[in-house]
Formats: sequence, C-alpha cells, structure tokens
Amino acid sequence: MLSMTKEKEHGAKLKKYRKNRKWLWGLGALVAVFAIGAGWFGLSAANAISKITDSNNDRSSPLLRWFGQDVTPDQLKGEGDGRINILLIGIGGAGHQGGALADTIMVASIDSQNNQVGLLSIPRDLLVKIPGYNEGKINSAHSYGEQQEEGGGPRLLKEVVSEVIDLPIHYYFRVDFDGFEEFIDALGGVEIDVSKALNDPFYPDDRLVGYQPLYIPAGLQLMDGDTALRYARSRKTTSDFDRASRQQQIILGVRDKAISAGVIANPIKLNEIIQIVGDHLKTDIALDEIKSLLTIAQKIDSDSVITKVLDNSTNGVLKTYSNGGYYLIPKAGMYDYSEIQKMAHELFKDPYLARENAKIEILNGSSTAGQALKLSEDLQALGYNIVSIDKAESTKQTVIYDYSSSTPFTASFLANRVGVSITPGQTTEADGVDIRIILGDDYQNSSS
Repeated sequence: MLSMTKEKEHGAKLKKYRKNRKWLWGLGALVAVFAIGAGWFGLSAANAISKITDSNNDRSSPLLRWFGQDVTPDQLKGEGDGRINILLIGIGGAGHQGGALADTIMVASIDSQNNQVGLLSIPRDLLVKIPGYNEGKINSAHSYGEQQEEGGGPRLLKEVVSEVIDLPIHYYFRVDFDGFEEFIDALGGVEIDVSKALNDPFYPDDRLVGYQPLYIPAGLQLMDGDTALRYARSRKTTSDFDRASRQQQIILGVRDKAISAGVIANPIKLNEIIQIVGDHLKTDIALDEIKSLLTIAQKIDSDSVITKVLDNSTNGVLKTYSNGGYYLIPKAGMYDYSEIQKMAHELFKDPYLARENAKIEILNGSSTAGQALKLSEDLQALGYNIVSIDKAESTKQTVIYDYSSSTPFTASFLANRVGVSITPGQTTEADGVDIRIILGDDYQNSSS
C-alpha cells in the first residue's frame, strides 16, 4: 500500500475534489478514457475497442438510443426504461479459481432527467432461479452463461438480476481482477477514505494454500491496484455486505482519479490504460451510445449519488438459509422478491413518473375483496401517487380511464403493468383525479 505522508495536503486535495468534481462513475470513466484515447492512438485503440464491445440483442436503453430527442411513452416498455440501468460485474478471470463466477454484482442506475445516480449491490450468495439451471447462487449465473457460449455470462446474469429487482437491465460492464489491478496502477492509485481499520489475517494468498494478512488503517489512503483489490474482496473479518459498501466506495474513488486532468492529458498513460481495457473489460454499450452516456454523466454531481446494499440486517430484506451450504434468501419467502423490488424501485424511481405525479384512483369492481387496497400498496411502493381507493359497481372487465393530457407516461406504465389498454375519459367525470383504475373480475394481481 502506498503511504500518505502529508495528511493535511491530501485532506485539502480531497476537499477540492469534492467541491469541483462532476459525477462520472468508475467504469464509465474508464470508458471515457479509452473513448478519448481512440482519437489519439488510431489502430492501437481500435484494436482494444474491438475486444471490449459485445453485442446487445436483448435490451438497450431508449434514452440513449434517442438521446437529444423527445422520448414518447410508446418508446418505453415500463417504469424502468425511464432510467439507464447498467449491471457492473467483477470476475476473477483467467488464472483465478472460479474465475467465471461473478465476484461483484452491482446495478448502477442513471436518472438523466434529474441528474441523479443510484448504486445497488447484490450479494453473490443470493439464492435465485437461473433459467435452464434450476436454482443456484446468483454469482453462478455468469459462470453458467459462459459455459453456454463466450459472452453468455453477462447476458444470463442481466436476465436474472432484472427478474430479482423488477427493472430492465439495459447494459453491462465486466472487468476481471487483473484488469482491475492494472487499471488502478495505471491511474497512479486511488484515494479511499477508510472509515474503520480493516484487519484480515485470513486473506488468502495467490496460490490459495496459505494467508496473506491484510491490514489497512483508518483514514485517507492512497491504494495501489493490489491493495484496492484486496480492500474490495476481504470478507473473513467483516461481511459480504461491508464488502459491497467498500466496492461502491472504490468505484467512486476510481471515478475521481480517471477523469482528473493529469490522466486525461497524459498520452502515455492513456495508451497504457487503453491496452488494459482491451484485455480485461467487456461491455455491450455501443460506441455511439457511449458518447451520449458520457454527455449525460458529466451533468451529474457527486452529491447526488445514493448507495444501497441488499443485506440480512434487522432492517434488511434478506435472511440466511442453510441447505447443504450458505445462502441468502428474501425475508418475504423463498423467491419472493417483492421487498427487494420495492427497495429497487424506491432507489431507482422512474423520473417521468415522478415528474408527472399523476393523481390516481383505484376502484374495486371485482368479486375479490381487497384488490384495490393491494394494488394501491403495490403501486405506491413503485412511486405512483394513489389519492383514493374505494368500491365500484360489479364489472367483469378491468378498465383504466385517462382524464388528463399531461400524464402520458404514467398512463402508459399503468397499462403495461395492469395489462389493459387506456380508455380516454371525459374530464367532467374526473372528480379531481387524472387516472381512474376500475378493477374487474378479469384482474389478476401478479403478487397475489
């Protein structure tokens, strides 16, 4: 570890960073580096970029696809498409035991309308259903996907994570351990403010036959690649949840260093970083979308970053489960992700939904009692503004009346979630609401 000999100078430097910097999260900053370098190094950068880019046939963000244009509701599939959701994946890579398992799983979500960012860490021991493989820890989804075909790991993991949090995953970034170390070393290290000393005498050595004790004192530290990786991976004397928080902290630190003037203006360092990127990073963000992403990211201030970790604390949404091994499952029940999804939707609230803040009334005209109340609770957890619930005359068919011309996104999202088309309503019948949902006998609550 690189020592900090002038604590006051570094403290002043850190304050200056916090005052002047603009948000550009870690792996996105890495892409910024190689994107800028591409114009400087020609074939060298082009070769690296060709290694990085992966196809994206399943989901891409409408907001990036139509960047700079007015997006209409019919271009979005649901609430989650109002943001740019990116899965950040860390793997061991070649030469590491279990190198294809996802060691880090994190969702970064960008709200381009309100210039905000959220990070949600998902523990690798979460028990999930994996398409084609029954059940398993979520970190194994990446490994299974890679066994099917090269590049299949991120695609399968995107599918599983999307199911868990009930939001689309538009893109991914994946980096391996060697790339992580080399990248941070190429940056000249990363500054991390360690809130509590980390002492792990059981950190495994490179051959996994002994220990390489790790001690990092509290305070502002300048870490090289090896130390930063061990800081991010240590788990024996803390927990996976503390580990996830440290990983988020490193991403934010990498962001600062990667966009500092000393890095961007140094062609030798840029060339070195580009080569590292080409060997160790994969993403399915297209080059034209990267430019749009960087334009959006540079408008987002550091203070807007919100971080969450799925954990098994008293107020957490997970609990431990033993079935021949250590697992985490939702407190709500096996494979019941409702509380996780509520947390995800609160953290990654759709900006169009928040902006319109439509007044919604729900009436139960079905023969099943409590349907309006249950739907109201579900929608409120997703950020909808429910102003009234009541009974209605019995009806077989569910209908959604839209009385307002200023809430098109909310109406479209509701139609998609409830599963019925929108019916224009007469403003004389609105009675102070923008949208009225009347539930019929055909309505089936997805969580009931």
